[in-house]
Amino acid sequence: MARIRPIDPDRASPEARDLLAGIEAELGFVPNVARTLAHSPKALAGVVQLDRALRRGAVDDMLRERIALAVAQENACCYCLAAHMAMGRAVGLTDEELSDSRRCTAPDGRTGAALTFVRSLVRNRGKVDDRELERLREVGFDDAGITELVAMTAYYTFTNYLTHVAETPLDFPRAGDLPPE
Repeated sequence: MARIRPIDPDRASPEARDLLAGIEAELGFVPNVARTLAHSPKALAGVVQLDRALRRGAVDDMLRERIALAVAQENACCYCLAAHMAMGRAVGLTDEELSDSRRCTAPDGRTGAALTFVRSLVRNRGKVDDRELERLREVGFDDAGITELVAMTAYYTFTNYLTHVAETPLDFPRAGDLPPE
């Protein structure tokens, strides 16, 4: 049972209701994580604004979903794994790419470097060494792109933590265990 129950959008504050309506228009439904965030319209607004800003950044939809999966796997977030497996499929990721993302691996150097970097960010609480930054630069990330990777990692970590605290009920198909390599 949820420790912080998702709010019925019809019972949310006017500010949260408007934000939830926008999410529903985009996704076709309002995920429980957004309904949980609606307890704080300011937190919900911040998350929505950050998500929209990052969608216009240097990272495309496929890599963004792969990053979300890598962060959720590292943080053992069942809710976010389920959500981003579904969203990853929606943007065209294959089952192999979804599994690879959770393992922080990829056949192409740019994606692999980004996934390794975000895993390192989570594991090391943001403390990375010069080699990791140099590797990102070698595969085409500039300072703006690196900053966006950090922002995405923080954003996804926040939603991972919220769903852990709230025990947000799943409203996506369960992600399941990683298949063996």
